[in-house]
Amino acid sequence: MFFLEEETKKDIIKELNQLFNNIIEFSADDINREISYFVYRKYEKDKRMGNVNIYKLLKFIITGDCDSKNIGEVCEYIGKTEVISRMKSAQLLTSNKLNENNKLFDEKKMKKRELISKVNLDKVKLISEEIKPIEKKKINKSLSNLNKN
Repeated sequence: MFFLEEETKKDIIKELNQLFNNIIEFSADDINREISYFVYRKYEKDKRMGNVNIYKLLKFIITGDCDSKNIGEVCEYIGKTEVISRMKSAQLLTSNKLNENNKLFDEKKMKKRELISKVNLDKVKLISEEIKPIEKKKINKSLSNLNKN
């Protein structure tokens, strides 16, 4: 849905939450102006981020739909308290998702290490089993040579 990494989303949500907290006159015009300025600053820092992605993320957090119309009007209508509440909820969800992703990553890394260890152990066993007959032949040959002398 959004082409932003989880860590980036988390940072954007945190900054947007601060932005909404700092808007004194919570009118559609002021909200739209502050959001536009915020998106412009973010986009200027990192062109890959894309201003559309930031708007879609914000619209999704506030309305549950990425294609809602004027986000400033929606925010003014539901009020500052509700907007901030939704932003905080999004922050928590993103943090929890990041923690889950990190935990999953760590678990996958451990499983991969265990699998590599098992594969390596299996290779060692296989090689040792292949070497045993060769070594046995060498020993038998050496013994037979000794017996001849």
